[in-house]
Amino acid sequence: MNFQDSFFHQLRNRFKDKKSLAEAVREALDISIDGAYRRISGRSNLQIDELLTLARAFNVHLPGGSDGEVRFRFNNRNRSIGSPADYIDQLEEQLKLVHSWPDKQLYYATPDLPFLYELMSPNLMAFKLYIFGVTSWGFQEWKNKPFSLRLIDPAVLDKARAISNYAYRVPSKEIWSSGLLNATLSQLEYMAMVSKFSEKELPFTILDEVSSIVDHLEQMAQHGVKFVPGEDPGNSTVPFSIHYNELLYISTTISINSPQASLLFLSFITPNYLVTTDRELGEEVRNWFEELLGEATELGQNTKKLRDWYFNRLRAQIDNTRRRLELHLNVSDSLL
Repeated sequence: MNFQDSFFHQLRNRFKDKKSLAEAVREALDISIDGAYRRISGRSNLQIDELLTLARAFNVHLPGGSDGEVRFRFNNRNRSIGSPADYIDQLEEQLKLVHSWPDKQLYYATPDLPFLYELMSPNLMAFKLYIFGVTSWGFQEWKNKPFSLRLIDPAVLDKARAISNYAYRVPSKEIWSSGLLNATLSQLEYMAMVSKFSEKELPFTILDEVSSIVDHLEQMAQHGVKFVPGEDPGNSTVPFSIHYNELLYISTTISINSPQASLLFLSFITPNYLVTTDRELGEEVRNWFEELLGEATELGQNTKKLRDWYFNRLRAQIDNTRRRLELHLNVSDSLL
C-alpha cells in the first residue's frame, strides 16, 4: 500500500460510505466529484498542497508532524523582500544548506520554465525580477517605470548566475508539460503591448535567451547529463532526465533529497515559496515523484522522435511570439 492509499484508508474510517468521503474531499479541495473519486482510487495522484489541505481539514497525522501539521517557513515572512538582492540572497542561503549533503538528488516538477535555468540568462533574469517586483513584492518605485536592464544591479545577476551554475552540478529528475513557456512568452507579449519596455529591442533580446535555454535543455536531454552552457557534455557525470506529463497539472514543487536530510519547496505567491526540512515528509514527496515519473514519458536518449516533437513545439511557440511582437512593433512604428 503506497502513501496515498494509506492516507485515504485512514479517512475512510471516518465516513459512513465512499460517497460521503468523496463529497468531503470534493469540498475540501474545491474539485469535481469525479476528481475526488480519482484521487481516492489512486487513478490521480494527490499534489503536495492537496495532501496538506486534506490533512488540515480532517486532522490527519502526517509523518514528522503532530496532529496533521508539518512546519513550513514562508520566505517573504521570515525576511521581507525589499529588493531583488534579498530574494537572490535567500536562494543562496538555501543552497548553502544543501551544499555539503552527499548523494544529492533534485526532483523538480513545474508548469513553467524551471527557474534554476533562467538564473543563468541575465536579460531574462532581470526581466523576471522586474515582473516579480511590480507584482508579488510590490516595489512602489518600479510601478510606473518601464522595464530596463538598469533597474537590476549587475552584482545580483552575477550571484544568480553562480546559483544556477551550482544547480547544474546536482543530479535532477524533472517533470514538464508542453506549456513550459506559456507564462514567460505571455509576459513578454503583454509588456510589449502596453509599452512597458524601455527599448523596443528588449523583448527580442530576452526571446533570444529563451530560445538558447530551450536549445541547451534539449542537448542535456539528448545526452542525459547536466552541463553548463559552453561546456562539453562528454565531461559531465551529473545525471539529468526530463519527463513529459500532460495528465496532471502540477504546481511548482522542488525536492532535494540525500540519505541524511531533505529540503522541500512549494510555490506560494510566485515566486515566493514555502520550505520545510521535515525528513519524513521529504521522503513521502520523493516517493510521490517516483510514482509520477512512472506515469510520465521520458524525453531522453531513447525517445528521439518524441523529444524532437517536444522541443520543436517549444521553438514554434517562440517563433509565433516573435512574429506577433514584430507585427506589433511594425504597427506601432507606422503610427508614429
